[in-house]
Amino acid sequence: MLSPYLFFAVAFCFALPCSMLRAAGPSADEHVKYRLRIAGSRVIGATLMKSLLEEFLRGEGWTDIEHTATGTDAYTVSGRPAPGAALMGIHVSLCAPEEALRLVNDDLADIAMASRRALPAEALELTKLPELLTPRCEHLLGLDALAVIVHSSNPATTLTREQLRDIFLRRTTLWGGESAFLGAIHPYATEEKVGAAQIFRAAIHPDDALPERIERRSDSAAIGRAVADDPRAIGFAALPAVGDNRVVAIKVDGAALLPEPELVRRGKYPLSRPLYLYSAPRSYSLAGDFLRFATGEKGRVVVGKHGFVAGPDATRLAAPAEPPPAAVPAVAMLPSAPDTRSIGTSASGRPSRAGESKPAPRPAVQPMRSGAPSGNS
Repeated sequence: MLSPYLFFAVAFCFALPCSMLRAAGPSADEHVKYRLRIAGSRVIGATLMKSLLEEFLRGEGWTDIEHTATGTDAYTVSGRPAPGAALMGIHVSLCAPEEALRLVNDDLADIAMASRRALPAEALELTKLPELLTPRCEHLLGLDALAVIVHSSNPATTLTREQLRDIFLRRTTLWGGESAFLGAIHPYATEEKVGAAQIFRAAIHPDDALPERIERRSDSAAIGRAVADDPRAIGFAALPAVGDNRVVAIKVDGAALLPEPELVRRGKYPLSRPLYLYSAPRSYSLAGDFLRFATGEKGRVVVGKHGFVAGPDATRLAAPAEPPPAAVPAVAMLPSAPDTRSIGTSASGRPSRAGESKPAPRPAVQPMRSGAPSGNS
């Protein structure tokens, strides 16, 4: 039986970011039944995974459950498997999906979190996971969507893919129409390695990289804060990071589309992606039990409460491993309190139906004029 002191000593070994687990993580013989090592996407790991683990452990009869930050990008969910039993823990570290998959391959993590599907090239590279892209290793957790957001004071409500492309490639640098009083457009994007940037590029600017002068932020939460502080800003972020910003509809084939669950499930909303958990094909007892919980009925309830799209329909949206730009994997999150006039209503103020065409709005952007500012001035 582990003493509390020994538990915290072991937990310290796990309280490391993904980049350090390879060098300092525990060896296989230290692996005990009531401990998991989970690594990967911040979209899943930051808050959703905490809730999934707490609900799962509670259902398993654990007591004294709590989570403790063990670093900027790591935390431990701990508890007692039975009343009076020694403390046990599950460690979660946040890192890029590709690094998390390598950790699972090298037996330094039990489960990888990914905000995209693993690539065929990764399946070939990870020699201990030859079944990576099969149901034995791949578990669809839910669907996530990105929202295009502007400052709450910006009256813009709809933009086309072409307008978004030109804004983020800096071909259009001035707000137009009812937003013209704002002047220069300040676009914000996540770092290129972040899943959100990859989804946005595939859907909006597949053939061109964003220019270096684009303002970059580390993740969706940072984008949400930046847009909230800048009336001229526009960005893209996961829905939990929208905050008080205005969500802008994307006009596709004449319909102004918002990241609404039904549109995401049907694959109609363009900025969407699947969320996956990956494991070795033979997960030991606790890992296998957790995966069944997370992708089962009770887990889907937790996923839905966090604003993601979950449910049986989600299993139909497993995206191709390398989707073409026009067929980005579906994913989405439901805004908790949307501004119904700006992101979900028709001109009459009534709620719009999924996919319903909206009256053509005044242009929100205009071509760059001679001498117009081109940077984030």
